[in-house]
Amino acid sequence: MSGTSEGARVVIGGLLLYFGAEWFVAGASALALALRIPELLVGLTVVAYGTSAPEIIVGVEAAAAGHGQVALANVLGSNIANIGLILGLAGAGLATLGRPPGESPIHPAIAPVPGSGSAGGKRRSPHIHRGS
Repeated sequence: MSGTSEGARVVIGGLLLYFGAEWFVAGASALALALRIPELLVGLTVVAYGTSAPEIIVGVEAAAAGHGQVALANVLGSNIANIGLILGLAGAGLATLGRPPGESPIHPAIAPVPGSGSAGGKRRSPHIHRGS
């Protein structure tokens, strides 16, 4: 296969992914409005589906090819990563509750993380001492 046809496949796949996601979200929003379901619930469900779909596809393809270990490792690894990330982000957000904006105990390395309370560039952690 030539580099040109592979590049075309990547572009076509990206376009299909984009328009498919737009169609999926628009359909979910219309369904939510028709059934009077809260938008937050629909949004969380769409995000949950979107993050789980790749694991489902990999697991099914691996199991169909006789590679059950890959399917199991994919499920376990995905769950471990999701739990760690969610607990870590929740802990970072909870650590900033009730503190003035400039007194976040969050390390600047994770400052860009939403909810960490230290995004904004000028806030400094009192636990990090700089030379000045």
